[in-house]
Amino acid sequence: MNISLCVTSKNRTIFEYEDKNLNLFENNINSITKAFSNIGCAYEYVIYDWGSTDTDYKWLPDTCRLIVNTTDNDKFSRGYGLNRAAEEAKYDNILFLDTDMLITESFILNCFEALEHNMVYFPICWSVGINERNQCMDILGSEELLSSDSVHTHPDVGGWRPTGKGISCMKKQIWEDVGKIPEYWRWGSEDGDFYGKIQSKGYDIKRENDCGLVHQWHPDARNM
Repeated sequence: MNISLCVTSKNRTIFEYEDKNLNLFENNINSITKAFSNIGCAYEYVIYDWGSTDTDYKWLPDTCRLIVNTTDNDKFSRGYGLNRAAEEAKYDNILFLDTDMLITESFILNCFEALEHNMVYFPICWSVGINERNQCMDILGSEELLSSDSVHTHPDVGGWRPTGKGISCMKKQIWEDVGKIPEYWRWGSEDGDFYGKIQSKGYDIKRENDCGLVHQWHPDARNM
């Protein structure tokens, strides 16, 4: 089974915190490379970038395909960027991801299981709190998380993030059938509304905590 991972980004490569750089996007890609290393499938990482100035992207591996917006780089729409990335995807299976997420092989296999049953996977990630920010790789994939009932309600506290629906995996045909992701020229709401569109169309949704999906802590960056 082959799959296209789709993201959109604008100056999300480096976050400065306490005189250190949080290399979230590079961590993300490193985790993806490792996750797919033992899976016998082809994949691509399609990045729709809004003219970022915090990187030259020369560090991207060959599995990544970069598409740069050259006309509207003073704006940002997560839905628009994800839709443009998905339109360029060459595989029939797509995974909408964020650049600050870490994944494991088990997470990809959970995606494939949902795809095999024509389900849409909206996993619930573990969101790392500020006090755990240096332990992301230790937390990633830990099955002990599955016995935790902690809920992420504050940046200082790690926990499951049941309100988040930004990560999803589905057949490309389903994404097209529901009318794609809403394209709001502001931050937020598109993921929940996209979930609602899929739900209203009657598609089977797989929704569960996944310890192979971890959100890295970072300072708030909504003011792009």
